Amino acid sequence: ITAVGELVVLPIVVLLTLMAQPRLQWALAMDGYLPAVFAEIDEHGNLFKGTLYAGTIMILLATFLPFAFLDDFTSAAQMLVFCISNASVVKLRYPDSSNVNTLLLVVNILSMTSGLIYRHFWDNTIGHVIFGALSLILIGVVTLIARNPAKTCPSFYEAPLNPFIPCLGIYVNWYLVSQLDLSAFFLLVLFFAMISAFYCYYTTKRDLHKGQQQHFVANRTISLTEC
Repeated sequence: ITAVGELVVLPIVVLLTLMAQPRLQWALAMDGYLPAVFAEIDEHGNLFKGTLYAGTIMILLATFLPFAFLDDFTSAAQMLVFCISNASVVKLRYPDSSNVNTLLLVVNILSMTSGLIYRHFWDNTIGHVIFGALSLILIGVVTLIARNPAKTCPSFYEAPLNPFIPCLGIYVNWYLVSQLDLSAFFLLVLFFAMISAFYCYYTTKRDLHKGQQQHFVANRTISLTEC
């Protein structure tokens, strides 16, 4: 039943991904995070080059990489996206606190490390001690985040128990990622580091133009800074 479900659902997921990918690349290129070629629109109003490049890369990956590896890799990448989303929820509640970014990074590192230890090194006493110490430090870091002055806005819905629930979500997601084999896990970390390095390098070589982002905010009536 699961195999049949995958055969039915996966083509739909791939189709939806291909439809949204060129527009996502266009937005990144407009913000300076991708080369300008991904923002080029042809005479018919389509992102032909962006679709061609993204589709070619996806075809090559699907052709030469084993499905089991792609399955684990995409699942782990989705968990990383959830971690970033949870961290963003915390950051929105504490936008004026200078140390929240650092503390959130520490939360992710501690969650990742404790998940790996619980999954791969739980068979010995040292693993138990390190896991317990990391858990206590993690609780302390989350408490430090909660002690920062929070920003409230009556015009927006506020997620309850922030930052505790988002940080719990980060911890659970990293625990799920740690279920991968160590080789697959380190390949995921390497891929994420390469993408981050590419973004940092490219944005330092390209000047952002102020007029490129006006279409994103032209129709907004309320902003978080007005609260």
